[in-house]
Amino acid sequence: MRTSRYLLSEVLNPWMRGAAMLAGAISPRRKPLSPDQSLVQRERDVIGAITQALEDARRARDKTGEQIFGWLYGFAGSSHA
Repeated sequence: MRTSRYLLSEVLNPWMRGAAMLAGAISPRRKPLSPDQSLVQRERDVIGAITQALEDARRARDKTGEQIFGWLYGFAGSSHA
């Protein structure tokens, strides 16, 4: 996290000065979108898809780890150990 903050800082990247100026100009004018706006729904859909992909990756990682452990040390309750 510190690395990403450093990489996106004005110290390392001079282009970020422009981003800071734009943020200062845009910030006072920001308004929330209404909940029925299509972009809000799309954002929720994308967040849900990313969450599902991360959960699927976690389950696959855990299953693979269990299989490797079983191959190395034998599965609990099996007579092959």
